[in-house]
Amino acid sequence: MTYKDHCRNSVVKSFLEMDYDYLCFIDNDIVPPMEGLRALHQANKDIIAPVCLTMKPDDRGHPFFMPVAHRYDKKGKYRP
Repeated sequence: MTYKDHCRNSVVKSFLEMDYDYLCFIDNDIVPPMEGLRALHQANKDIIAPVCLTMKPDDRGHPFFMPVAHRYDKKGKYRP
């Protein structure tokens, strides 16, 4: 587990232990739209998460958009 993972997990733990209504993580390389938080609040959903995309080459070397989904493998490495 990385330091960033540990920090986020600590924040989530505190959030769950307290009586907060909202938790939002925004990384420093993300610029949300001006009305982004208002739109998220007005959506009135229990959970909202982004679909992050990256460019990857297909079997013929042509680039395509691929959703990014990572998890830890059996060796503890963070992998798609």
